[in-house]
Amino acid sequence: MCGRLARDRTTDELAWEIDFAKRGGIIHPGAAALGPTWNGAPMQLHPAIVAGAMTVEMRPMRWGWRRDFTKALLVNALGEDAWAKRTWREAFLTRRCLVPATAFYEWTPKAITGAALPWAFARRDRRVFGIAGLWERVAVDSGEEERFILLTTVANQMVGRVHHRMAAIVAPEAEETWLSPASSEASLRSLLVPPPVETMDAWRVSPAVNSVRNNDRGLIEPIVA
Repeated sequence: MCGRLARDRTTDELAWEIDFAKRGGIIHPGAAALGPTWNGAPMQLHPAIVAGAMTVEMRPMRWGWRRDFTKALLVNALGEDAWAKRTWREAFLTRRCLVPATAFYEWTPKAITGAALPWAFARRDRRVFGIAGLWERVAVDSGEEERFILLTTVANQMVGRVHHRMAAIVAPEAEETWLSPASSEASLRSLLVPPPVETMDAWRVSPAVNSVRNNDRGLIEPIVA
């Protein structure tokens, strides 16, 4: 499960850090207007990177899909079998995206600790990373909008102390492969694995992150466990 993320950079800072300009990238105005978030949640707009007709593009997309077979908002899909599921397969093959983040949150199960305690997970060097996602275009009252879901993978040893699943982080050197329309199904599936433990960091954060109404820099600060 990955239901919250942090992105403590402006869109311009994101683009600079991931060498977006060197890729010839285009930032759509709606994405450029999105500021940092420390409590990014489903149904909010987030910048997402896709392979456009001529180059890569950063677009504003809303997090979450609706499907007739469930009343629940779908925000995640299992990376290891998304390629085979009817709900996800077309998007897996033709509509992949990267959602930039600087951290994601997971909660310890109440059965283990007596309360769901939030933890933040990030790269040890605190650089931006891309979470593998799938996207689609849907009809809304105002016309159309693009929406995404995040893929998850089996947790590595660090995240596994808190939750058995984690965001499917695409290694920087594999981002072009994930976005490219020419990539084979086998090569795409091989990317959806947990990152090495030594590249990550984890720390307890305030329970204030439990409410999406809270969104400030203090949410990502470590607290004494």
